[in-house]
Amino acid sequence: MVAGSSAVISSFGIIITFRNADSGDQIAFKQDGARFETSTRTLKFCSDTKYKITLKCTPAVEFHNLHVAGSDLELRCDRPQSGEYQAVWNTTGINPTKKSARENIVLVLRGPGGNLKHILQSKFYPKSHSHAEWGHKLDYIQWICSVDPTGNITVVEEQVR
Repeated sequence: MVAGSSAVISSFGIIITFRNADSGDQIAFKQDGARFETSTRTLKFCSDTKYKITLKCTPAVEFHNLHVAGSDLELRCDRPQSGEYQAVWNTTGINPTKKSARENIVLVLRGPGGNLKHILQSKFYPKSHSHAEWGHKLDYIQWICSVDPTGNITVVEEQVR
């Protein structure tokens, strides 16, 4: 069970956004159907780029650490107990993905009440490559999560908007 603002909870929602940290632009995603094992959609990122990641948990859930694709990120919370967090992810050092391939990047959130680990099917493009912008613009990813008695947090439903 997760420690929230005043109660222990067994389920909660998370809304995640990815924006270019310099321009504020949304990332793109594309529908891949069943071509790949992890997901029917691919998130598009550029190498050598900084992204602002925003998380909003409802009800508020306390997290201390965010790990994305091998990088430990500083998770900032401007208002304690709000369930809202921000981090900046720098993709420098991540090579562009080969044609017709996908990367399964691992996102891990850790807090006093549990750990969430989820795979995001992604593709990395060179910084100035126009294909990174093709597709639907990602407003947010919404996860509905359940928490087991040992603190393992599982995404039980995912919606992409």
